[in-house]
Amino acid sequence: GMELINLQTMALGGTNTETAITMWDYSLLAGDIPYPDILINAYATNDMHWNSMQDAIARNQTLEQSLYKLSQEFIRMVMTPKKSCRHAPPMLLYLDDYLGNEQNEVLTTLASSQTINLMSSYYGIGSISYADAVRDVVYGDTKEWWLSSQWYEGGKYIRGVHPHMGTHIAMSWVVAFNLFNLVTTYCSLPEIETQSATDTIRRLHAGTERNNKGEWDYGYQSINGLPPLKAAKKLGGGPREKPRGIPPPLTRDLSLEHISDEWREDSVENAPLWKTIPECLAEGHFDDAIDHDSLPKPCLFSWVVNMERFLDKPKGLNNKLKPYLTSNS
Repeated sequence: GMELINLQTMALGGTNTETAITMWDYSLLAGDIPYPDILINAYATNDMHWNSMQDAIARNQTLEQSLYKLSQEFIRMVMTPKKSCRHAPPMLLYLDDYLGNEQNEVLTTLASSQTINLMSSYYGIGSISYADAVRDVVYGDTKEWWLSSQWYEGGKYIRGVHPHMGTHIAMSWVVAFNLFNLVTTYCSLPEIETQSATDTIRRLHAGTERNNKGEWDYGYQSINGLPPLKAAKKLGGGPREKPRGIPPPLTRDLSLEHISDEWREDSVENAPLWKTIPECLAEGHFDDAIDHDSLPKPCLFSWVVNMERFLDKPKGLNNKLKPYLTSNS
């Protein structure tokens, strides 16, 4: 039968969300990898690594500040189309897998989890937390090493970076359960019929406020045995159609008073980026090209933009260039 799932791993050892930003910004994906329908950020553990802590210090930031900045930058970059009618944003999921002891203070170890929860709530992206699923078990006995890395050796507390196989197996089951739960929940939602010729049958959650100016009938339809309403009067005061695009950047200066205006102004300013698939098809774009084209390749020299390891030292860079610069007599 037809293969429904094509899994591509873009892992690079010792890298974090800062590297992911570079990969997405410069389209540094292999040429045979199609544009993703679902993108999973699983950098939580490396985002909390000692090296990431040192990077934050070098930028005169706390680890929490660095996590906040990098996470928001990555989310906004992924959720913003690179080009009109090309590469609609994929479904973005965050995996919170950090249950390590790079920091000894429990509250500090939760920095990544708190950032992921905040960003997923604000931007409406999905998040899966392996750490939350087993945290109470691990904290109840920190000498275990089935579900976390080994923190004790010979009775002495040590730094444990890499977890054992049990963690990876359990994490795979947590991710699989959440993905299956996502699909089954969506497929169990009732469908509603639409009157528009350009719109197909859609699920109830898809936004009954579409094309709404503030007066709602709340999508009620007399289907599946439900009786028709005796009065057809709509209720005022409902939300207008949500602006296209993503909300304004979440900063300390963003206020409730101005967030709606800022969002709508940005939506108008960047309107070409947020065209719907029916609008793109009406302009002659093909559905397959919209969804599955590989990303354009603006830059082939990935090592220039922090993608290759060990090139931050002159010797490493010289070794990289030597085969191409040295001539034999």
